[in-house]
Amino acid sequence: MSTMSARFCRRPALAAYRLGWTSAARRRRPGWHLPVRPRPIVGESAHGYLVRVADGCGLESPSALWRALERHGRGTARGLRWSLRLHSEEWLRLRGPLPSYCRIPLDSPGLVDKDDLCHSTMRWCPTCLQESLHLRSAWTVKLVCACVRHQIYLAEDCPQCRQGQPLERSELAHCKCGFDLRRVIPCALTEHVALVQRCINGAVESNAADESFGLTAQQWLKALRTLAKVSASDGSRSTGQAANLHRLPNAVALASEMGTLLSDWPAGLFSHLSIVQSSAARAFSIQRTFGRFYKWLYVDLRAPCFQFLRDGFEAYLHEHWWGLVNERNRRLESSSRREHPRHSVKDLAERTGAAPSVIRQLHLGGWIDGDIVQLPSGREAWSMPAAAAVAVESCVKDGINLQEAAAILGIGKRRVRELAVANVIKPRVTARRGGSAWLLSRSEVTGLAQRCLQARSDTAADGDATVPLMHVLKAWRLVAGEFPLLVSAILAGEVRVAGQPSAEITLGGLSLTVSSARLWRARRQESDREWLSVEAASRVLHVKQEVGYQLVRCGLLESSTRGSDRRRQVHRSAIDLFSTRYVALSEIAQARDRSPRDILKNIKTLPVCGPTVDGVRQYFFLRKGIID
Repeated sequence: MSTMSARFCRRPALAAYRLGWTSAARRRRPGWHLPVRPRPIVGESAHGYLVRVADGCGLESPSALWRALERHGRGTARGLRWSLRLHSEEWLRLRGPLPSYCRIPLDSPGLVDKDDLCHSTMRWCPTCLQESLHLRSAWTVKLVCACVRHQIYLAEDCPQCRQGQPLERSELAHCKCGFDLRRVIPCALTEHVALVQRCINGAVESNAADESFGLTAQQWLKALRTLAKVSASDGSRSTGQAANLHRLPNAVALASEMGTLLSDWPAGLFSHLSIVQSSAARAFSIQRTFGRFYKWLYVDLRAPCFQFLRDGFEAYLHEHWWGLVNERNRRLESSSRREHPRHSVKDLAERTGAAPSVIRQLHLGGWIDGDIVQLPSGREAWSMPAAAAVAVESCVKDGINLQEAAAILGIGKRRVRELAVANVIKPRVTARRGGSAWLLSRSEVTGLAQRCLQARSDTAADGDATVPLMHVLKAWRLVAGEFPLLVSAILAGEVRVAGQPSAEITLGGLSLTVSSARLWRARRQESDREWLSVEAASRVLHVKQEVGYQLVRCGLLESSTRGSDRRRQVHRSAIDLFSTRYVALSEIAQARDRSPRDILKNIKTLPVCGPTVDGVRQYFFLRKGIID
């Protein structure tokens, strides 16, 4: 009788005879076996192999095949092997899950049958099916979503009817709608997905750890399943297993995310951690900053095989973490805690011998790097890089106080303080009440006189009269803040200096040409006459002093901070501009010979300021809005 497939035979009795279902056939063939017995292919899926066997025998599905085996007492692993005439080597070729109704545990090295393998959904590589019509066992692994041999994504839905393909089927090549599954148009892999899929496929096929990161297939799947739980930003996956990992879109998303972390190791991990750190609230708690990712590394993946991930994380902390790493971070390696390059202010003070207050002032002045975080308790936590120790030692070694600076410059301590306040000499530490004393740079103080000599615009003529700078300080009655302006004028070349640079000369010993010094002071005094204090400006405007300050605060009267004391001053042009733009209610009332209350009650123009507008004690209006 012909060996053509029984499913093309429309006579059920004939198909039953071919499978030995009839009693006559059983009597004739006591050593009953399946009439069509294809050989397993290396790496073939066990369920897919049963589909091929059922298809060859003309049955509609592997379940029909299994019922026939059970009917003949062959519903066991030994009976299946005997019916297919499979020797031990061929039986070991089969991988992946058998149908649940078979109740035969098939060896899947390194994988958990229930958690890691697909039992109902068929996935395939169209190019592989064109080469050989059998399902590969790697395709049954849930988080395998690509064929690394052809560098394309697997398929799981028919493009014609948009339906998923079950493993329980009559044939492998066609969907129920008739579409040839080998004609699915493949999509090329991305670089990140290809990286992860190469590792997983290699581990599945070799039943050993991959060469790149040293993880077995089960370890790779555990890492991906855990990543699926911690990657949900809304917290919806805080516990339990992530659902639908057998669906290709979810597997692709996880592989892409993992590939982003592992690409160009450890640069990809560093890039991800930098984004997490910059988006988190500024804190010195590693667990609070990195949240789920920290738990993923140290709790969910605490097995030794994932140590390379923790090593990469701790390497990032070593280079980019702004906080402290100490014995409180018990989950980190002891070497990472011991060698972390950041210190507290107390530790840095012990290393350098400087006072903690000096170190804080140096950081606030911009001389050393550091980070400050406001703790929930309201206290401030400080963190300094190890390199700051060198800067602190340099600043302290080069530092001098006001008395030493006065001796070097040849002027009084009060004059040195004026220069420091005006930033002519940049102080390393500014004295504060109840805090640190002044700390100046010896090299900067020593070089100030030489800078004054080198910055002159021209050399004084032989006949020019000169005057020592110390005499100017004693006899010219300089006002507060005028001395730093004089030194700045000398550095700018506006005031000429006589003599040549010398190592012995001090700032107080500089000789100034009388003509240039007097000309500079006359210009400055002329300029100062154009600027008035807020009190003087109020008298010019015929308003009370309090009203003048209120006009300055609300911006109607323009002002600037001038001088070393940074006091508010008003230029005469600003006073003229204010008088041109605005008019007081009292002035309007006087011009109309009426009371201010009556004018305010009947005037249609709104005031720009006043008691009912912004709290200014006097009403003012725009002049152009007043109709005579």
